Amino acid sequence: MLLGQSGTRLTHDTIAQLGKGQMAWQHLHARSSIVAAEGDLRLEFRDHSLAWLGDAAPDASATTIALRESDRYTMQQSGMVAISAMQADCVAFVVQSSGMDRMRRVRELFTALYQQLARVAGLPRASCDS
Repeated sequence: MLLGQSGTRLTHDTIAQLGKGQMAWQHLHARSSIVAAEGDLRLEFRDHSLAWLGDAAPDASATTIALRESDRYTMQQSGMVAISAMQADCVAFVVQSSGMDRMRRVRELFTALYQQLARVAGLPRASCDS
C-alpha cells in the first residue's frame, strides 16, 4: 500500500479501528508505541532523514513492520507512519504517546491551572516555568 492513501485521524492513547481496505496516517514522536489490540497490523514508514523526499526517496528507504495481535512496536525516531491491516479483516490498535509527550501535556495543564488560580486569587501573573 502507498503511504499517500487517505485514512483516519487518530488521537493518542485511544483505541482506533480500521475497516477493510482502510489505512491510517499518524505522526509519531520517537519512543511512541503502537499496540495491535485486535488483528494483525502492517506499519510502513521511511527513515526520518529521507522522509522529506516523499515518493522521490528510494524504495529501499521504506521500512515495513508486521505486528501480530497483542504485539507492541516502539518508534526509534519521529515520523509519519502508515497503519493498515495485514489481511482483509478489520483491526484495532492503540497509539501510545512517548513519555515526553505526556510530560509536555501535564506541564501545559499545570501551567493553565496555575494561571487560573492566580487570576482568581488576584496574584501577579507568573508561569510555572520560572
